[in-house]
Amino acid sequence: MSRHDNYITLSIFQNIHEAYIIRDMLILSGIKATVMGEETVMNNIFYSDNLGGAKLRVPQQQLSEARQI
Repeated sequence: MSRHDNYITLSIFQNIHEAYIIRDMLILSGIKATVMGEETVMNNIFYSDNLGGAKLRVPQQQLSEARQI
């Protein structure tokens, strides 16, 4: 079982820098957050839309709090 099994996607970004800015805001607010798929966006910038972009994920139990931020 992965340590991210109970995580849910909060948002999807095509710009990796935006994803990390929001992730850092969440972390500073006490929400565990992670960005998944950043390699896809960074290495395949022209195909990132088709490949799904970078996913900002948070624990399922903190989803409503994360949405407020």
